[in-house]
Amino acid sequence: MSHAEASLATLPTELTLGVLKYLDARSATRLASSCRHLRGVCDSAWAWELLLFSRFGNDKVPEDRTQCRARYQELHRASRSLVANAGLFVTWLDGESHYWTLRQDASATAGVCARLNNVCWFDIAGSFAGVKRGVYHPAIRYRTYSRPVDLTDLAVDVAVTSLQDKDAPSDCSTHTSTVLNITTPTRNWVYHVLPELHVGNWPGTDEYHTLTFHMFRHAGNWKSGLDVDGVFLLDPQTAASVPTIDTGGRKTTKVRTNAAATGTLPDRASWISFPPLSSFTGLMNPFGIFNSTAAPTSDADSQDMLTDDDDDDDHDDHYEEEDD
Repeated sequence: MSHAEASLATLPTELTLGVLKYLDARSATRLASSCRHLRGVCDSAWAWELLLFSRFGNDKVPEDRTQCRARYQELHRASRSLVANAGLFVTWLDGESHYWTLRQDASATAGVCARLNNVCWFDIAGSFAGVKRGVYHPAIRYRTYSRPVDLTDLAVDVAVTSLQDKDAPSDCSTHTSTVLNITTPTRNWVYHVLPELHVGNWPGTDEYHTLTFHMFRHAGNWKSGLDVDGVFLLDPQTAASVPTIDTGGRKTTKVRTNAAATGTLPDRASWISFPPLSSFTGLMNPFGIFNSTAAPTSDADSQDMLTDDDDDDDHDDHYEEEDD
């Protein structure tokens, strides 16, 4: 074979997969669109297993390798959002109506919101996995359904836990926090936007990272009157356009992470877990890119196969309802 005839398309499948493990999903998409042979390789169960493993870790790879594509899509949708029925862990959401309850709501992101009826120990936590490196603003989407009672001094903390404090440049913030005061009733969904968070957006870091979220107030009186839709990682442009309310909270950005800054999330055994994301078939796809029931049949379709979430307008559909 001449050098002119040699190309990736002539490589054995095993070697092509060896190349794939060094690519992110967007690069793999471009590779898949180059020819029919590579599209077949990139759409294989082996390729999806490699992508799933490299982004979310070996513990997320299902025993049935043919389900890797569906699992990747599920985790991809959740990588920049923690919604009330999947991803958020709410202490005291135990089905008892006098604490927290899940409430069906068509205006909520996943059609369900968490309603605070009456609780003293206020604690919500969660973890973002497989977050693509970049700059984000964490934001809590909430509203009040009645007069807010004792919803002041709510501590909010978000940190990049996959980075060591020594890894971050001095001008990059890998931990951000605020104190949220909800005193004004609002029947429409609004956002509490935190200061920007730098998720490994400097040379030499991994492509994907893990973040933790914690919102709590354990002291004080009984609290009530709040609906929580979810927590989202917004790009700076989107963060500047979502509806907000001046909560009078104190916002801080701590540069670099350390044990004191990031804190420790509550033991998962003390959290009330929601059903898995895959059980909610009506969950919105904020990126609008995946079709888990059929493989691409054309070069144009292959663009939907592995596309990642690094476009600035990925979340545009998510906020269209705010224009109503």
